[in-house]
Amino acid sequence: MSHLFSFCLISLSFSGFTSSPLVSSLLLYFVLQILLSLLLIYFLVSYPLLSCLASPPEPGSAMPSKLEGAMDALITVFHHYSGSEGDKYKLSKGELKELLSSELTDFLMSQKDPMLVEKIMNDLDSNKDNEVDFNEFVVLVAALTVACNDFFQEQQKKKSK
Repeated sequence: MSHLFSFCLISLSFSGFTSSPLVSSLLLYFVLQILLSLLLIYFLVSYPLLSCLASPPEPGSAMPSKLEGAMDALITVFHHYSGSEGDKYKLSKGELKELLSSELTDFLMSQKDPMLVEKIMNDLDSNKDNEVDFNEFVVLVAALTVACNDFFQEQQKKKSK
């Protein structure tokens, strides 16, 4: 709700409605809050190694959940393959091909298109820097997961008929 209020204040300020020093101070405060929130989001997205996932659990502590384990696996697999060529936080085309052939062997072998890795790279590389960053990689994993889930649901529907 405070973000909505701050956006209203910003739009009012551009219309010349914030002549009061109090309103100007409030406007500055809310703009700084938004910028800090965006900075925090950027940091969390840019540096995905979360402290709870990066360190092993202490003896006697609860084991990570399946979802936490899956998140840890995504991060670990990505960083295992990234960095041998160029930027250590991005996958080159060669690194992406190695990742796909090692980690998604069945998927890659079932495809008949020899240009598959090239097509995947072009689709994922949203900023066209010829590398795939973690965010772009997660898009691939999410798309494949959705496709697998759709297939699973179709198979379940066929069985129930």
